[in-house]
Amino acid sequence: MRTLFQLPGPLRGQVWVHPARVFKRRYAFKGRPAHLDQPVDAAAAKDSLLPETPARTRFAPSPTGYLHLGSLRTALYNYLLAKATGGQFLLRLEDTDQSRLVRDAEPRLYEDLKWAGLNWDEGPDVGGPYGPYKQSERLDLYHEHANDLLASGQAYRCFCTPEDLEALKRYNMETSPNGSGQGNYNGKCTHVSTSESDRRAANGEPHCIRFRSIGKPEVRDLVYGRYSKPEKEDDFIIIKRDGFPTYHFANIIDDHAMGVTHVVRGAEWLVSTPRHAMLYDAFQWTAPIFAHVGLLCNSAGQKLSKRSGDIDISSYRDKGILPVALLNYAVLLGWSPGRGEKGTSEIMDLEEMIKKFHLRFTKGNIKISNKLPFIQTKHTARHLASLTEPEFERLYLPSIKETVANIHSSEDTRPGTLVPALRASPGAGGDLDLATTTAHSHLLSLFALDRKAFDGDVSKFVLRNRYLIWQTPADLLSGALSSSLSSFSSLHLLPSSATATTKPDRDQVLDGAETAVSPRALVSMFDMVLTEQIPEEAWSSSSSGFALEERINALCNQIYAQPRAVDDGDAASPNGAKRWGHQLLRWVLFAGQPGPAMVQSMLLLGRDEVLKRVGIAGEAARKFKVADKGTV
Repeated sequence: MRTLFQLPGPLRGQVWVHPARVFKRRYAFKGRPAHLDQPVDAAAAKDSLLPETPARTRFAPSPTGYLHLGSLRTALYNYLLAKATGGQFLLRLEDTDQSRLVRDAEPRLYEDLKWAGLNWDEGPDVGGPYGPYKQSERLDLYHEHANDLLASGQAYRCFCTPEDLEALKRYNMETSPNGSGQGNYNGKCTHVSTSESDRRAANGEPHCIRFRSIGKPEVRDLVYGRYSKPEKEDDFIIIKRDGFPTYHFANIIDDHAMGVTHVVRGAEWLVSTPRHAMLYDAFQWTAPIFAHVGLLCNSAGQKLSKRSGDIDISSYRDKGILPVALLNYAVLLGWSPGRGEKGTSEIMDLEEMIKKFHLRFTKGNIKISNKLPFIQTKHTARHLASLTEPEFERLYLPSIKETVANIHSSEDTRPGTLVPALRASPGAGGDLDLATTTAHSHLLSLFALDRKAFDGDVSKFVLRNRYLIWQTPADLLSGALSSSLSSFSSLHLLPSSATATTKPDRDQVLDGAETAVSPRALVSMFDMVLTEQIPEEAWSSSSSGFALEERINALCNQIYAQPRAVDDGDAASPNGAKRWGHQLLRWVLFAGQPGPAMVQSMLLLGRDEVLKRVGIAGEAARKFKVADKGTV
């Protein structure tokens, strides 16, 4: 029974066949993939892992669209192979399809590759010993080799018009057994004598040049093993009517001329490789080693395309994906660092990829995974752990300033009045000025203070530290204190001898004990300590903060909060009293919001700003009411 059969992998296509006979009729794979079979020879065995000599590889995109995930992966594999063996990585532009060129594709290609960190040793913009590196600038070389094939009888001119070829295509579709229309060129111009061909060409008659295909060459691929096509290859075109070479012809001439030793490319090119093999044989050149990697497909199994905007490399960059995270994600799409070994980490920077690289790839189409967010998180942590202040200043500070400016520009989003360091003038209503040295230094110091919490999310960083950028709104304090004290029945101030390890006696923290004290009184004690017991020089930028921290901790260690009873009829357990001084101080300064270390935050704000906040908090504490107990 004949059915519509979907060919998998690089041979994807729908044909009416007997499924069991697909590969007998159309394609021939001899044996299993090379890395699973006994290799042809000892040298080939080493090639399946890494060659022993430096490899020259190339990435040869066509500027007919922008760099996408699949092409980035191809570039990466070739880059890694070159660097892992101490070889060279080349960039070559295959721009012979002039009708489909995209105007800004070339500069975007350079930009995207450099952003990803894949720098090339030779290429159009950097030159090299085998240039030029644009195929449109190498036309004389292609014509020279085409003439060599004409002279040897291995190629001939074809004067068939486009109309002739279109009619042949329709005829093939009507008469081919499976209706696919894949019949070969009928060889009409093979009978044109050399003298007639030369005369017609000299008279300017439009023509192309076809290669005279002979035999059924077998090619060896590191992924798909030994491969050949059972039917004779078509007499395919090598020079088009416009004088430009086809991909197949220019590709093998350039690879040979540039000394390319290994070609890693998408599996869609596997079915064309026999043509390349015939051309190498015709010129008596040694072909490079081929590795055709599985095609990338979306979740629906459809091949990714450079014209799909959702996978344009710039879209990843615009989303804040780190270059190393995208490379790490791409390298794992059809390759694994462990070679089947358990416990090998898949989180790698570029240098680690180079060290672990080998030539064992997954056979068949590859569905893109959803691992990118996880990989991004891991690399962000790595990146931030080693992030220096100059790197933060260059990479993140401009975005932080922009975020602060955007928030401050709207009354709906503005948290409050700016801290003095960010004001254009000393007045309380001073406008935002982020261009000053003081503002720049304040934000850099804020990063140094809270770098452990910085995960690369600028908006989250600004939100977390908003009360080190703006002053705490007074109207926020009452509600925050009420919420904080809702689970406590009373506050207590223990004797000054209390330390961080002191546990209060039972009588000290009972409701009505002599140690009971109001929030207002405690805020007043903070004010007294800050103004009378800590010298002004302790607030200077050169201070270590030791004197301030010592006195603040001493007072905080004295302050306890007694939890309320769970039920109204129960007595609260005095043994459940909690030290609450640092929480109270965070309420005084930041309305209880979490943030960086307290004393270092106070040093960043400065003495005047801290005392101002203590005064505002004291007024809020004076007005604070505990339910059913009146003003405390």
